[in-house]
Amino acid sequence: DYGQVVNYECRQRRKDGSTFWILERATIMTDPSGRSLMEGTVIDITKRKESEMALRQSEERFATIFRHSPIGCAVLTLECEFLNVNDRLLNLLGLTAEQIIGRNALELGLFRSKEEQQQLLGKLNSDGQVKDKELEFDDAAGRRHYTRCYANLVRIGERKCIFGMVLDRTEERDLEAKFLQAQKMESLGRLAGGVAHDFNNLLGVIGGYAELLESRLHEDSKELHYCRKIIEATQRAGGLTTQLL
Repeated sequence: DYGQVVNYECRQRRKDGSTFWILERATIMTDPSGRSLMEGTVIDITKRKESEMALRQSEERFATIFRHSPIGCAVLTLECEFLNVNDRLLNLLGLTAEQIIGRNALELGLFRSKEEQQQLLGKLNSDGQVKDKELEFDDAAGRRHYTRCYANLVRIGERKCIFGMVLDRTEERDLEAKFLQAQKMESLGRLAGGVAHDFNNLLGVIGGYAELLESRLHEDSKELHYCRKIIEATQRAGGLTTQLL
């Protein structure tokens, strides 16, 4: 209003160069002689101002970490509706912030069923947090993601919310599956190699005795023909073991 200043904050400087904050109230008034005077009060609000600035800086740091975290982060209501979401989680879901904010996590497919969602909310309410919960979901393009979920109950202003983090383990899981398959193939290869080696030794014994028998039989004997068939069969079997190895 004209002629009055209320709750005016400003920074002042002392003689030693240090600064402080004050809250001023001033009013223009007229004394009995008709002179214009200014009446006012000044309150030192330095501590309050420093606390406000510290809080603002803390909120700005959190906002920066939240936005740029390599882990998917979100703030949700106690009913699992999204209030805020960072870039990493947007990339995981393949959606924009406008497509997520205000929607329920179950509706977006982050839970396989309402029962699974209620189970997580029940643990949150009883323990105040959820750690290392497996969470599987498909992104907007239909790609399957295997993740680990962490959640805590937090208070933002006067509102109780859920702060959730989603760690994508899809690539790691695929590598584990490939490594397991490679181990199985290695074990199978060792088994096949061992069997082929032992079988080859047996073929050597059979072939050796057959050759000894061949040397003692006459050219016109029927038994010589049978003996040579045994030797041919052992040679073919030897070729098969070589292929197996």
